[in-house]
Amino acid sequence: MSMQSFEETLDAVLPTMMSEYKRWEGDLLDLVDGDKDTICYFFLKNMPSWWDDYLPPNLLDQHNFLDELYTNSRNEQISCTLRDSIYLTLELFLREQVLNSYARVMDIEPEAFAGYDRWQ
Repeated sequence: MSMQSFEETLDAVLPTMMSEYKRWEGDLLDLVDGDKDTICYFFLKNMPSWWDDYLPPNLLDQHNFLDELYTNSRNEQISCTLRDSIYLTLELFLREQVLNSYARVMDIEPEAFAGYDRWQ
């Protein structure tokens, strides 16, 4: 599991998500909470090295807890609160990842950072 596997997973699932939105341009903030949770779940599933930073520290089985949090307890208040907290801490990072995935899926050339050119 790695960042590459997360990117591959995101690239595979993004076209399905895109079909639910009209004129979506790849901004994570425009997605509904359920889709944001799905992206967080895919990220965490592919990046176990980040689990200690986002999951409660006293868990014996973080893998099963992650599955329970994102798949089996969707309507439980404590689960919603924890998922929201995880999303908010990952939002900026995942926003960039989703935008990059959108560019790959749509075959859009990323714009170069304009600040490095001397005359700009």
